[in-house]
Amino acid sequence: MSVLTDSLTGSAMLPLNTSVQVLAPATGANPHFTGATALDWSNPTVTATVLGRLQPAGTRALERTGRVGKHGVHELVTRPTTITPLGRVRVGAQQYSVLDARAFPTHTRAVIEEVSA
Repeated sequence: MSVLTDSLTGSAMLPLNTSVQVLAPATGANPHFTGATALDWSNPTVTATVLGRLQPAGTRALERTGRVGKHGVHELVTRPTTITPLGRVRVGAQQYSVLDARAFPTHTRAVIEEVSA
């Protein structure tokens, strides 16, 4: 089990014990515009796998992303990795859309929302 320390306070954070896959979409022909491509999230490519922790989103994260009162919004803390807004991650079998991502020297923190099939 991997434990991070907070870069500002030096105190230990909760353990990172969940496998998180960072995803990249496949691209294909856009059926609506000839010669254009479209992103396809139905069969994404795994670009990285890191340890992380999924937790309920805090009030500030919900306000920052405009998701106050919505269900299925979580906060994800991982080892340093490239998670970008509008990207996707997979935790277990569930895909999540990345609403906000912030990188710190010791970890990456993202606000994510469940993607319905």
